[in-house]
Amino acid sequence: MPRKAKTEKSQREPDRIWPVCMNCWFTYFQSKHNGNKPTFIGAAAGCYKKLVGIIKQKTIEAGYEWNERTAHDSMLAFFESAYNHNDRYFQNRIRENFTTPNLLFNIDKITSLNGKQSPTNTFQQFARTVQSTQERILRTNC
Repeated sequence: MPRKAKTEKSQREPDRIWPVCMNCWFTYFQSKHNGNKPTFIGAAAGCYKKLVGIIKQKTIEAGYEWNERTAHDSMLAFFESAYNHNDRYFQNRIRENFTTPNLLFNIDKITSLNGKQSPTNTFQQFARTVQSTQERILRTNC
């Protein structure tokens, strides 16, 4: 059976969404940590890639197209959900260790918003949070 030829990296269409997701992470992190940049080497980069993949999947499952705008809004809503979680004890733990491995490890609790919803409702509510974030951004940009 003949092998499929590998697509050369230079022939692939450039990913326009990844830089948006990266910018969102760096901007949000710096806004919460006195302008300090996050460490983004080794496991942190791999965890962020997985985190973006999960958020992308859940955004699409919630009925949204994955493009630059929804990627930015979904990632921002996720960071805000983590940083401002309703469970104060959890919120404090996340704020003390606001790293991509920690966010990935706690993704289910973060996206449940209050930690008490079923997995089915979790991402529906998260999708509503994304939508409200999008609406807020539109209001402030106009």
